[in-house]
Amino acid sequence: MDLFQSFLYKFEQEEYFHAELGNCNLIFQRCLELLTNLLYEKAGDCLAPNPNCSRKRPKLELPQPKNNVISTTDNAHTKINTQGTNSLTGLINGSIQELSEYLKDYSELQISSDIYSKAKACWLKLYSDSCTVLGIYSGLEGRSWEVVKENLVEPYLEPLVPNDCIRGAIKYLDLAIVISGAPEWRLSKIKKLIKYYETIFGLHSDIDLRESKPFFAKKDENFENLVKFPIKRYKVSPSVLEFAAIINKEDCEPFVIENAMESVPALKRWNDVNYLKYAVGKYRLVPIEIGSKYTDESWTQKLLYFGEYLDMVVDDKQKDVYLAQHNLFKQSDALVQDFTPPDYCFVEPRCLQASSGKKPGKNCCGNTDLVSNIWLGPENSISPLHTDDFYNVFAQVVGFKYVKLVHQKYSEFVYPYKTTLLGNTSRVDAEHPNLADFPNFENVEYGDSILGPGDLLYIPVLALLSIIVEQH
Repeated sequence: MDLFQSFLYKFEQEEYFHAELGNCNLIFQRCLELLTNLLYEKAGDCLAPNPNCSRKRPKLELPQPKNNVISTTDNAHTKINTQGTNSLTGLINGSIQELSEYLKDYSELQISSDIYSKAKACWLKLYSDSCTVLGIYSGLEGRSWEVVKENLVEPYLEPLVPNDCIRGAIKYLDLAIVISGAPEWRLSKIKKLIKYYETIFGLHSDIDLRESKPFFAKKDENFENLVKFPIKRYKVSPSVLEFAAIINKEDCEPFVIENAMESVPALKRWNDVNYLKYAVGKYRLVPIEIGSKYTDESWTQKLLYFGEYLDMVVDDKQKDVYLAQHNLFKQSDALVQDFTPPDYCFVEPRCLQASSGKKPGKNCCGNTDLVSNIWLGPENSISPLHTDDFYNVFAQVVGFKYVKLVHQKYSEFVYPYKTTLLGNTSRVDAEHPNLADFPNFENVEYGDSILGPGDLLYIPVLALLSIIVEQH
């Protein structure tokens, strides 16, 4: 256990937290100062053996809180922009918040300097730890802790009203999860802090779970007419052994297993907007994609509150906004309890890439890590034709989707982008192909299907997939 983890453990202990609630400055002195100094040490470790980086720091001059909000983000950004890319010596006597903002932004700069999979672990850890300190700082600044202490004596009779500082505290903690993944022991600590804030400040107190607010998910009668070349569908779920035998065939193609998740609680619970707000949290940050397709020039990403995003989808306030391939399970233990991955996900497929002489993908040859992501979006959203270099069991929970799939043997006819980031994506609009620009696409054969609640779609590695969401 490193020093940062050890001290954070002491800080989160209930008896320590409650004993010091009446003395905000003492908490600053005993916790935040040490955490911030440890952060600086970690930053030095990341840059070592760079001679321009000084790991020695004088004792921090702790700020005496005067206002509820002390904003130094602009200062931190300015200082980063004026420093050399390999030096952290420009910020020596900053406040706790200023130094933490500096280290957060600096580590994010290092993480984003290359593709995410190549980010060094030390920068991911430093980013997560910086956000944790900022989350604690903002939470302590958010309210008079004498008031909080009184509230603890009479357990949550009247939850405190969350203000911008408390929402800001949760924002920082969520950034640690969304941007860095909160590696190793950090995720459990961060989730405990978030749960503490949500409980103390009653962030869910206005959600009435007795009043269901379902998504509109009525199936269009004409939806079935979209299917022209139906892929194989199993009406009876195969056993795990039968599933393994099917997917290990040389000529295995995508297939659907109907109603494979009838007993999964998510099928009922996730159709309730109020439940999702409660299970995830209204003020939890999630990455939202904006644009009809991620290949469009106007496509962009934005971090939004989860509750705000759900309202946009339900009230149809904005088109083309969706949460795509995000591990929302990391942010919500309730969702984890609602959805157990199908046993099929733990079948290890034979590495067809290796046997064919091709370079194995990252999820081949013994890499059996299970990656769980959630996709949530409005009707008429489109995912362009693309491949994934891992095996995929796609579970439909709420609403209906039309899927179009192309065998990997047609990969040379789909005109993939030549850039690294979009190298797995076709330049062809699968629904309205321009054969003048992409003549070989005429040779491509595809299969398609409709997915409804409870259906599973198996997608072999490197198969090409396009998705159209007809309903939520």
